[in-house]
Order: sequence, then structure tokens, then C-alpha cells
Amino acid sequence: MKKLFVVSILISSFIFSKRAQSQKLEDAINYIYYERYTSAKQILQQIVASNSNDANAQYWLGQVFLSEDNIPAARDIYQKALTATANSPLILVGMGHVELLEGKANDARQRFETALNLTKGKKQNKYGSPDVLKAIGRANADGDSKIGDPTYGIEKLTQAAEVIPTDPDVYVNMGILYLKRGDGGQAVSNFRQAQSANAKYAKAIYREARVYITQLNTAIFLPLLEKSISIDPAYAPAYFDLYDYYKREDVNKAKTYLEQYIAHSDKDCKTSFFYADYLFRAAKYQESLDKAKELQSSDCGKNSRIHVLFAYNYNQLGDSVSAKTQMEQFINVEDSNKVMSSDYAFLGSILNRFAGNENNAANFFVKASNKEMALGMKLAYLDSAIKISKKSKNYVDALKYAKISYSINLKPTNRDIYNLGEAAYFAADYTLADSMFTIYKTKYPDQKFGYYWRVKVAQASDTAMDKGLIVKPVEEYIQFLEKDKATNGSALVQQYGLLAAYYANVVKDKVKAIYNLQKILEYDPQNADAKKYIDLLNKSGKPSATPKPRNS
Repeated sequence: MKKLFVVSILISSFIFSKRAQSQKLEDAINYIYYERYTSAKQILQQIVASNSNDANAQYWLGQVFLSEDNIPAARDIYQKALTATANSPLILVGMGHVELLEGKANDARQRFETALNLTKGKKQNKYGSPDVLKAIGRANADGDSKIGDPTYGIEKLTQAAEVIPTDPDVYVNMGILYLKRGDGGQAVSNFRQAQSANAKYAKAIYREARVYITQLNTAIFLPLLEKSISIDPAYAPAYFDLYDYYKREDVNKAKTYLEQYIAHSDKDCKTSFFYADYLFRAAKYQESLDKAKELQSSDCGKNSRIHVLFAYNYNQLGDSVSAKTQMEQFINVEDSNKVMSSDYAFLGSILNRFAGNENNAANFFVKASNKEMALGMKLAYLDSAIKISKKSKNYVDALKYAKISYSINLKPTNRDIYNLGEAAYFAADYTLADSMFTIYKTKYPDQKFGYYWRVKVAQASDTAMDKGLIVKPVEEYIQFLEKDKATNGSALVQQYGLLAAYYANVVKDKVKAIYNLQKILEYDPQNADAKKYIDLLNKSGKPSATPKPRNS
């Protein structure tokens, strides 16, 4: 009986231990959902330390490391797990996830397919284990649009949805994969499907909000962020995005959201950094700088974005040299995938203050545009690059950037057409310039700019006037100007002067030359030059002495 009692206790203890372990794992996964990676890591490391063969805990520990951008640590945990637990499907997918981020797409695909083959067989697993399918989808959803295979990931998550149709995580990752494919409509549809599967799944609402954040659509994304925290007040990522928006709009409101973010997050380097960032937003530049120095001298100094915070504070304190040094140091050491468009633009704005750095400044604004997702900001960054290049008289680069801007602009305005035409003119690409100002004249016939610039382009491309390129643009400009003779008298004198010079000096047509000189006198009866050359032309058949009027 004693033996049976001891065995019973051992069995009960084992069952209790397994349940406790399972509960801990669920807690860790829950922390990952809330992006509380420090708490998740502590639990998972304890589980792995007590049971090195727990593949689930090892998989999720690797996922935490990847969420912290610590690829080497994730690779290490998965490599050790593969050695300890031969061919665990989840660990194989975890290693494939690492390989995707390392640019080894073929190796990753082999890992994924092996994992699926190991779990196929049962009716509910005809495609493979749903957990494995979800992990493959999660892996392909990670990183930027150049990482992973969205189509493959969507296929696997669609298969998972057949078995677990009410799992919101499936649809969230599918939405992210559609975003990678550039299909925002399908992405939003899947985020809403996740909300239908679980109305309390704040992450789905948050991810939908993120779509509209990239479009700068505040009317949609702000209510969505507020909705996500109303259904789950512990969902910290939404508080952070609200803080990130309001830190430029309302610093007091931003502080409220930051406090909520910190309250619902792990107290770690990340929250300390954001508090230092808040101090900057609150115009407490020296306090923010001191806090950044404090972080840099601690374990939090590994965060390379501290250099950015230094730079912003130095910039506000009037120390452009230190701001430039800090930003250059950040750009030089940081992985380009982690550099934000605003970082490149900020460095570009600083460099533009230093003589001789204009080309570099413009290049950084172009990098910012290339990195930026929102079209409005892409165009704004390119506009800065164009202005810097024009100011430094680097007209070739100004035209290059103007061409890029025009090519990506879905709805070019009259200003956009004008800018490309002007850039082409100063870069001596007269064919393009004439083409753009012809478009301008056609689209906006009641504005003078198309007519005026076509004359300037003709003058520049035919300085001797011997090709006759000046005639039609001048005649069209005169026709436009004569709609308001009282206002445009001076401009009409110039244009008739151009035609007079052309007919007198190039074509040698005395009659037409005199006609145009007489038109000048209609608008400027006392014009001495017109009277002089009419007399000369009447006395001589060789009017070669008639000067060319000034450029219009």
C-alpha cells in the first residue's frame, strides 16, 4: 500500500508539474502577444533550463529573440534544440525562420517542407500540423517586403484556417503577408476576419490601424487605436502608436499615452528610452540629453537609437556639429533595415547646413524617400532633394530627382508638371522641358506659365533663332496675352520684339519685321527702339543691325 501511495503521489506530482509547465508556457506566449518580451523570456528560459527537451518552449524562446532582433541568439537556441531533439517540427520551422531573415530562402523552404512532412497523416493534419502551418506563416510574415514568400505563407495559413477557423492569429499574419504583396484591401479584410473570430483580439484592430498609419489617414487610424485599447486596456503597442502620433501634435496628451504604455510594458531599456524621447518632445532638451547619457552608460547603451536621440537634442540646443556626428555614427553602425526614413531625412537636413555637403544632403533625402511607405512623405522628401540640388546649381541631379518624383506621383498637379519642366530647362534637357510645358499649356490654358516657358525653352535651344523654334511659342503666348492687353502690355512688347528680331535678322522679311515693330508701338507708343528700327528698315533692305530683344 505504501508503494502504491508513493507511486500515486509521484504521478500526481508529475501531472501537476506538466500542468504548471503548460500554464507557464501559455503565460509566456501571452506576454509575447502584448510585446512584453522581457517577461516572456524569463519564463521561457526557466522552462528550458528545467527541461532542455521542451520543443515548444525552445521555439517560443527563439521567437522572443527574433522579436528583439537578436538573430544570433535565436539561431543558437534552435541549433541546440535540433541537436537535443532530432527533427522537432516546430524547431525546424524556427530555424527556417532564422534562415529567412539571413537571406537563405531555399534553406528555409526545405526546413518548412520537412517539418510539414513530419506532421502529415491524420485527417485533421492532411496539410501538416496547424501549429506548424501557423509557424511557417508567422516566419514569412516577419521582416520587410524583401523577406519571406508571401504567397507561400498565405497558402499555409489558408490551410491552417481550414482546421482552426476561429484562430485570429492566423488571419492577422495572413493580413501582414497580403501587405507584403502590396494588397492593402485583402490585408484589412483579414484583420477584420481576425476580429470576427475573436472580438477581444486587440492585435487585429491594431494591425488594421497600422495600414492607415502608413497612409497618414488620421480619421481612420486614431479611432482604431482607441478601439483596440478600449477592448483590451493592457494592449501596450496601441498606447505607443497613440503616443507616437500625439508627441508631434499634443505633448500633454502624448504624455498620458506614454504613461499608459509604460504601465502596461516591461520596465526595461525600451521604456526608459521612450521616456527620454518624451522629454525631448516636451522641449526638455537638456533633461532628455542627460537621460540619454545615463542610458548609454548602462546596459541600455546597446540601443543604437540613442545616437538619434542625442542628435535631436543637440540639434535643438544649437549644436549642429554634435548632431551631425551622432547621426552619422548611427547611420554607419545600424543595419539599414532598421534605419527609418525620418532618420535619413534628419541627417539630410543637418548636412544641408554645412557648405560643400549639399550633394550628400540631397542623397539622404532620396534615401528617405526610398525607405518611406507613405506616398505623400516620399514626394516631400524628393522635393527637399530637388530644392537642395537646385540651390547648389546641381541641375542634373535636380532633374533626376524630379523625374523620380513625377513618375511615382499618382495625381500630378500643375505645380508638379511645372517643377519637372523647370528642372529639365535648367538641366538643358530642352526636349523634355518643352514637352512638360506643352502639357501644362494644354491642361491649364488659362494660366500663362505653359506659354511663357515654351518661349524660354525655344530661346535656349535655338539661341541663333535660325531654326525658327521661337515663332510658334511666341505667337501662342501673344494670343494668350492679348486676352488682357491692359495688364500684359509690357510682356506683349517683349514678345513682338522677339518676332521682329527673328523676321529682320534671320528670315530677312522686312514687311513682317516692320509689322511686329509697329505692334510694339501699339502698347508702347514712345518706344524709341521700335521707331528707330522701323526707320532703318524703311530706308534699307538689309536690316541686319536690328538687335535681338532681351530674353522674355
